[in-house]
Amino acid sequence: MKKLTLGTAVLLTALSLSAAIIPAATAQAAITVESSEYKSVTLFSVEEMEAFTGESLTSKTVSSFYKKLTTDSTWTAAGYTEKEAKSITLDFTRNQSKAEGILKKLNKNSALYLKIIILKQHSEGAAFGVQGYDNNNQTPEPSTPAETQGTLKELDISIEYKKGDIELSYEVKSNGKVKAEYENELTNTEMSGTKAQTTIEALLEKIDFKTMDNAQITQVVLKELNLSDNYKEFEFEAEFSNNTKVEFKNK
Repeated sequence: MKKLTLGTAVLLTALSLSAAIIPAATAQAAITVESSEYKSVTLFSVEEMEAFTGESLTSKTVSSFYKKLTTDSTWTAAGYTEKEAKSITLDFTRNQSKAEGILKKLNKNSALYLKIIILKQHSEGAAFGVQGYDNNNQTPEPSTPAETQGTLKELDISIEYKKGDIELSYEVKSNGKVKAEYENELTNTEMSGTKAQTTIEALLEKIDFKTMDNAQITQVVLKELNLSDNYKEFEFEAEFSNNTKVEFKNK
């Protein structure tokens, strides 16, 4: 692939391309979708990823394949600079559950490509999304809401019931590490670390901050946490890397 212009932030996602006939014996090369003063967009087929990771992607190797994608040397082997590679690995590290979900989709569908976006003029984080692509004219469809939303930096949810409270907190540190805590006084449940992170990230996957209103977000949270809607107070605050917030309170 062509060497991309230096950037400081990365957006990664999987997307579906229009059907294209590619000879089975020919490895698919990376596709440059866009290269402007603002960002560079590159697509990687499974074959291309296997070439620069040195590992085959199967249903049994998703976890080990993911670890390869959190290594700087993997991305320098793909043609990125060391600084770009660090930005990419940071985004994979921050979004493990989503990244592994994408790898599972890529393994099942050969028409899916991994997309890496380098933002050249911002130090924002990354977000995942799905985007259609016209392989005939090389024109991408408009970005999905998830792609234009900055990376989640911090989430706090507090739900008060007559018999107890539920508290969730999720924070992405500057080094990519996640601090997560979950407490449910109704069930005497307390979680922290990886277990709390997995629980909260599974919840976040169900929320589309760009298209859902406050009521819809509330219902998703209640449903995913198996909670009733007879709460006394519901507080929600999400802060993103582009300094936007989603904040509301229900009573």
